[in-house]
Amino acid sequence: MRCLFILLLFLISACALQTPPTGGPVDKTAPVMINATPPNKTVLFTSDRVELTFDEYILLEDAFNEIVISPPMDPTPKFTHRGKKVIVDLKGIALQEKTTYSIFFGNSIVDFRASNPASNLNYVFSTGSHIDSLSVSGTLTLAKNKEVVSDVLVMLYDKLEDSVILNQKPFYFSKTNESGQYKIENIRQGTYRVFALKDGNRNYKYDLETELLGFPDSDIILQGDSNIENFDFNVFLQEPSKLYIKSVRNTQLGLIQIIYSKGIRTFNLNTALYTEKDKAVINRSRDTINYWYSDVYKDNAELVLIPDNGNSDTINISLERIDNDSLGSKKNQVTIAQDVNSKSKIGKKSKQNVSIYKGLILKLIRPLVNVDPGKIKIVEDSSRLELKATITMHPNDKRKLIIQGDWKENMQYEFIAAPMAFTDYLGTGNSKIILKFKTDNSEDYGTLNLLFKDPLSENAVIDLINSRGAEINSFAPANIKGGILNIGKLKGGVYKLRIFTDSNGNGKWDSGNLQGKIQAEEVFYYLKNLSVRANWDNEFEIEIK
Repeated sequence: MRCLFILLLFLISACALQTPPTGGPVDKTAPVMINATPPNKTVLFTSDRVELTFDEYILLEDAFNEIVISPPMDPTPKFTHRGKKVIVDLKGIALQEKTTYSIFFGNSIVDFRASNPASNLNYVFSTGSHIDSLSVSGTLTLAKNKEVVSDVLVMLYDKLEDSVILNQKPFYFSKTNESGQYKIENIRQGTYRVFALKDGNRNYKYDLETELLGFPDSDIILQGDSNIENFDFNVFLQEPSKLYIKSVRNTQLGLIQIIYSKGIRTFNLNTALYTEKDKAVINRSRDTINYWYSDVYKDNAELVLIPDNGNSDTINISLERIDNDSLGSKKNQVTIAQDVNSKSKIGKKSKQNVSIYKGLILKLIRPLVNVDPGKIKIVEDSSRLELKATITMHPNDKRKLIIQGDWKENMQYEFIAAPMAFTDYLGTGNSKIILKFKTDNSEDYGTLNLLFKDPLSENAVIDLINSRGAEINSFAPANIKGGILNIGKLKGGVYKLRIFTDSNGNGKWDSGNLQGKIQAEEVFYYLKNLSVRANWDNEFEIEIK
């Protein structure tokens, strides 16, 4: 009897250790819907529940982001899954009369074993007597560079007011896919206002400055059995309509930085902190005031700012301060913060590559009032021969020093600044500074010749953009000679070319504006990969269609 018990225990243990067989072909089959209750495309719909049954066990993943319901329902239905079914709970939702609804599931429904998605699954029903069947489709691109944009809402409104995107939900909508394409289906006949929105807070309204926005020049009219295809337009990041202070920071000793919501042209600054030594300047992007103050012994300050719009702002700020008579201490002396060419912080042991054409450009921690060239020298690292160099302060940025000379290629140099070679606006100087750097070669650069087949309009602007997306140079049609734009001394690499219509003549690309019904300036040519080979004459034919 005991032997029989042990044998039974062994058999039970063996069964418990069994596992599914491994290997075999990978499951690539997506779940297939085999039944819907009520049936798909039901008319006179009155149910408060929808059940979709599939041919295998399924999971529901990322339903919040993947499932699109058009028109929107309030509140949003609850989606659950159980076994081979997806359940849509419509209890408590007041559906609109004589309206066709579409529930697009995206990639939310996947099989249990391999997560294969049941793509392009759309459940449609109508509270009226027929299913609306019209559609509109197209592609969205980013206005500034013609790149396609994904996960952007394209929304139709039956109320033809510009303000509807600010305070109402759309009547129909869809989202762009990874290729920037969208399609809104099951639309009834009518005239619609169209908007696109990168909805940052998922409320179907344009209410955040960081949201991409777009709108075509005219409404669309859907009638008969004619669908609208290739309805393409752009989206853009609108400049904030209101001017206000976003932040105020005491970023370092002697510097208060005031950042506005958008660019300003002029300003007035009133403060008891002010002395004749102080400097207040607008940065290059014109949205930031850098206020360099000299009374560095104060704990706090009150600033009164009046920018372009004439509205006054009063700011109270705590300040970094130093002890009396400690301004000349070593930690508060003038130092070099950055090599502008490499965009990296540098120290005594740094070795930077310097352009033989641009020279050495150094950025100091505070604006200078004086540079003593007699206390600065540049020597070849090996021979110790001194280089004749010109040293100047940048005309628009007194923190920058530009050092030019008859550089030798591929040569190691030392930059040596004796104490008090620099004097900043606080009256402090520097201790001895030694920097090592190396020049590059002329063979590292190429020439770019752009051959234009057709003339450009007078208000066109040609931007050359580097691989980091920064504009490094702009040209006007007047720079094109004999149909050729010659750009010399370009570091070998990949660039981008953008040509746009400068509608307002300010020399830069401008975004659009909803309130003024202004489109972003038209970028009518964009070349993503302009490969410039070093030590080579590179030619590209530009054909604008």
